[in-house]
Amino acid sequence: MNTVYIPDFQSTNEAIAFGKVASVEEVKTLRLMKIKHDVEFDRFLEEEDFDQANIVATKSQFCRKAIEVYFGILNIPECMKV
Repeated sequence: MNTVYIPDFQSTNEAIAFGKVASVEEVKTLRLMKIKHDVEFDRFLEEEDFDQANIVATKSQFCRKAIEVYFGILNIPECMKV
């Protein structure tokens, strides 16, 4: 079984660039990662750990952007095209 590598995105541009070339397996992994981040976000909010909630919300957003680009449902502004 091959291991799927998903980079630790540091920006929306990085997530968008990855989504443009992602494989089906990478997108499946991104989807699972997004779900995990969303669950963590809810837990951190309940714990009132807002710093960690912000971190995982951002990670979830990067996953979502990459997925949207893969499926062609994100209208990428001209200034963000890579």
